[in-house]
Amino acid sequence: YRCVECFRQVPKCDACMRQSHAHMPFHRVEAWSDSKESWERTTLAKLGLELHLGHGGRGCPIRIAADYRLMTIVHSRGMEAVKVGFCYCSFNGPHSEPEPQQLLRFGLFPGSWKLPMTAFTIAVLEDFKVLHEHSQVTVAAFSRYLKQSADQSEPDNVKNRAREFMTTYNEYCEIVSKGQGGIPCKFLAALRRSEQECKGDAQS
Repeated sequence: YRCVECFRQVPKCDACMRQSHAHMPFHRVEAWSDSKESWERTTLAKLGLELHLGHGGRGCPIRIAADYRLMTIVHSRGMEAVKVGFCYCSFNGPHSEPEPQQLLRFGLFPGSWKLPMTAFTIAVLEDFKVLHEHSQVTVAAFSRYLKQSADQSEPDNVKNRAREFMTTYNEYCEIVSKGQGGIPCKFLAALRRSEQECKGDAQS
C-alpha cells in the first residue's frame, strides 16, 4: 500500500499504514494489484483504520468492540464509511461528552444531533464556503465533485449527499455566525476547543 498524499510515497503493509495515518484518516491510499500490475484506489477504512474520539487516538477503555458505529464521513477528498469509536468516559464531568460535541471537538460536524450516522469535516464545509462565495459553486455541483472524488470510475454508485450537505452547511454557518455575534452556543464551544487543540498540536 502507498499514500498518494504523504510527501514520501513509501510502500507499507496495512498495519504500518494504519499506524502512520492514525491522525490522517482521510488520506488517499492505493493498493498494488498483482493481477492488473497497477495501483488501485482504496481507503484507510478498508485497511481497518478506526477513528477513536478521545484518548489520543486510542480506543476508550470502557468501550467494547460492539460500540463501534459505521458512519459516513464526507471530507474534501470524497466520502467513505468509517468505524467510529466514541468515548464513554466521564472525563468531562459526571457524564460522558455527548456524541455531537465529541465529533465537533475532532473537527467533524454531525449530520444529526441525536444519533449521528453522517458527519462532515469542518474542512469540507469551509472549502464549499469559499467556492460558493467567490465562484458561485452550488451545492449540487459540489456534491457531484464529492461523488466523483469518492469513486472516479463509478461515481453514480455513490449516494448523493446534497440534501444533507445543504442542511449541515446552513447549521454550520448559523453556529459560526452566533459566535461572531457573541451569542452563547454550546456547540460553538466544542468547535473552538477543536481549533485550540489543533493549534497546540502544531506548536508541540
